[in-house]
Amino acid sequence: STTIAGVAVRVAGDEESAYAASAGYSVGGMSVTLATKKEAAAVNATGGKATNSIALGYTLSNGLGLTYGANSDNDGNDYSYGVSYTVDGLALAYSSDEAESWTASISYDLGAGASAIAQQNYTGDMQIGVSMSF
Repeated sequence: STTIAGVAVRVAGDEESAYAASAGYSVGGMSVTLATKKEAAAVNATGGKATNSIALGYTLSNGLGLTYGANSDNDGNDYSYGVSYTVDGLALAYSSDEAESWTASISYDLGAGASAIAQQNYTGDMQIGVSMSF
């Protein structure tokens, strides 16, 4: 991967004709990523069909963020969206997709690389914990 004229470019492949390539660009609070990938036929039940995708994101100066993604794999989960809001170390997020597989989360920055996190998803699963990053 490399960056060319502000565009992040990534290309990878293997001996089984699988590949992944993407190009992403960010300016201000907006980001756009275009990608394509193909898994090896032995891994993918569709016989190594290529999938193309686009991801869009926009973060406003008031801490509100919006995301949208779409792909061409026609698996019943072809788009996703999300909204987030961050203020003073507190982050709220909600995301969902075409299959209505939603996730809602809240986190709080405790400082020193630690965050308290609570999350629930469409299946009713709930997680509460602390995340550490170094």
